[in-house]
Amino acid sequence: MKRVWFGALICILFLYCWSVSAGEKGSAKRAFSLVIREGFGSISVGDLNTTLSSINSAYDGIRAYRPERCVGEILEVPNRFKDWEAELQWAAWWGFSIGLAVSGPTRFYDKSFLTYTIVDYAGTQSENDTYESEIRVSAPIMFNLYRSFSIFSKVNLAVNGGIGYYRARMTLTEIMHLRYPLDDISLTYFNFNVAGKGVGYHCGLALEYKFNDRFSMMAEGRWRFAKIRTLKGSTSTTHQAWDEEGNLYSTGSNSMEGPLYHYIGTDLRLGRPHEKLSVNDFPPPWWGIDFPRDIREAFLDLGGFTFRIGLRIRLF
Repeated sequence: MKRVWFGALICILFLYCWSVSAGEKGSAKRAFSLVIREGFGSISVGDLNTTLSSINSAYDGIRAYRPERCVGEILEVPNRFKDWEAELQWAAWWGFSIGLAVSGPTRFYDKSFLTYTIVDYAGTQSENDTYESEIRVSAPIMFNLYRSFSIFSKVNLAVNGGIGYYRARMTLTEIMHLRYPLDDISLTYFNFNVAGKGVGYHCGLALEYKFNDRFSMMAEGRWRFAKIRTLKGSTSTTHQAWDEEGNLYSTGSNSMEGPLYHYIGTDLRLGRPHEKLSVNDFPPPWWGIDFPRDIREAFLDLGGFTFRIGLRIRLF
């Protein structure tokens, strides 16, 4: 990869030197340009992170009064990412430009652990929970409109806005390992895998410094407003249980397909309500032992902010 970037840098320097020598003979108006940007950004994530945070907060009372019985925490998915973008722009008329751009795909991932020890009249029971979360966003395609204003002889300010098409996949796996007072064990896997797509909007500001009629450097900040409001896929649950001698005596599994829902339910072990996510092929309202309420379709929020520094190469 370093060799690729080094080669690209050599090519850009060669083009720059060539353009300077060509500029001495006279500049030409070039309507089409290639813009390459790189930087960093963030997304809001939405229901996945608020649910993970809500589950973790349900243990706050235990952490406060019995900290030795709750070790670890359930973490949200990191929401920051490195970003690149390539765009073909056409300088149309009166300072307006039109661009077609594609950004790189992004991945957000985290794995966290929590151990909860229950001590009651029946004895000591331990619960080890593992949460593994992942969001994959495919390379979005964006259509942009720019309006450029001259500030100084070589510096322009550009205001931009546009629309983008986004596709994403989101997964969550919870592994619950229980050891009961008589040393019998159960292991349960909860998993959902959903995907969705949607259209979002963005706007931003950019400063551009013009080296010559072929090359410019720019810095851009952009705000993005994009939500995938419907996520569909599958869920599966697998359960196994062993007695105190290690003999497998129970096993089972089930699966379901449908939309992903967000709701508030009561945790029967903790006696506290918290946010939950569930794939269900049956539309709400539902009834269950966790007393589900405030049920709605879950969403993935890709809105956020990006900052990039880039290079414009005027083509023809």
